[in-house]
Amino acid sequence: MINLKDVDEDIRKIEGIAKQLKNVDLLQAVLDLKSRILDLHDDILSFAAEAQELKKKIEDKAVYNLVFDNNVYWNKLPGQKTDGPFCSVCRDRDGKLVRMLSSNLDAQGHYSPQYICPVCKNAVKR
Repeated sequence: MINLKDVDEDIRKIEGIAKQLKNVDLLQAVLDLKSRILDLHDDILSFAAEAQELKKKIEDKAVYNLVFDNNVYWNKLPGQKTDGPFCSVCRDRDGKLVRMLSSNLDAQGHYSPQYICPVCKNAVKR
């Protein structure tokens, strides 16, 4: 990647020459160029962050073969096996896979077979 510091030094040299020549048009063109380069640098940083985010999503998808069923996610493994359940709220909202816990009691202590997320407390009936 281009070192912005080196580019800035080069522009400062040209800026100094333009000042010595007392060429206002050249000086303005150099300042405009400097502004455009900074804008491009910001764009590059933004695209790099977006690429990193997309790369992570692709890696997640490669590791997991998620299937949404009965309000939870299951990871389909080779040979008809499944892993899970995983919380749909945490996955959809935060992009995190959180394994849900199995419980036979609801919040009031009544018998109710369900899965409960330990992070967001989402409860889904089994």
